[in-house]
Amino acid sequence: PISLALTLLLLAVCTILQKEPLGRLILALAVSAAAFMLTSQRHKFPDYLPKGDGSAVVSLTSVSLKKTPFGKVWNYNATLHSYYYNGSSLTENIPLKLTVPYDALKQRPKADSTYIVKASLKQSSKGNFYLSFANDASWEPLTHDWGIAEWRYQAKSTLNDMIRHSISDPHAAAFLSGMVTGAFDDQVLSFELGRFGLQHLMAISGLHFSILSSIAGFICCAFLSKKNAACAVIATMTAYFIFLGGSPSVIRAWITLLLSLCAFFFE
Repeated sequence: PISLALTLLLLAVCTILQKEPLGRLILALAVSAAAFMLTSQRHKFPDYLPKGDGSAVVSLTSVSLKKTPFGKVWNYNATLHSYYYNGSSLTENIPLKLTVPYDALKQRPKADSTYIVKASLKQSSKGNFYLSFANDASWEPLTHDWGIAEWRYQAKSTLNDMIRHSISDPHAAAFLSGMVTGAFDDQVLSFELGRFGLQHLMAISGLHFSILSSIAGFICCAFLSKKNAACAVIATMTAYFIFLGGSPSVIRAWITLLLSLCAFFFE
């Protein structure tokens, strides 16, 4: 499938160089076919759902602490590499979202390792797969993964603590912290923003990137040329992108900003 996908893309590129209108159509079809083939090759979904517990091999890609009406919970984005049941693997590379009660574990699993944990694989009415495991389930680390998910959580927590210690008003501190880190945990603030149709401010998007890049550009243009200032802003906002993480709104805003700033180089 991978070879076939690459062949389709190569044929599409050759066609677009010869006949542009037809080439665009073929390129779009080739990209769609290649994406389908690569996805089906990488991900394996279970043919059936076992009734008993199995062993899940999970790596954690992001972590955040959320406040809910029922208490604090750890939210993880994860990848279910394999789910073993009776010695056979039923899944491969399925994206997951995990929720772990704050007080359920003595020590939370850090997002810098691949773990094996006893759990049962289930499916919701909407067709989504999820893992159900006991609160006292043992998370046994298999390998130490290279990544910045754990560092990102620690950096956001440190910045959040600095803001909360610097600003006495709790709601103002929560709003500013959320605007900078993208992590809003004030339920009252979320409700108030929702009343006035401003809940979209809680998601880091182009608005935040445009404000920060404008400030950075204004400062850099004071002592750099326009092209060098654009390079400095690109580096600054890329570092901010890495700090935030790859949510859809953040990726969209970052790519759009790069396209805008690269226009200075191509005039």
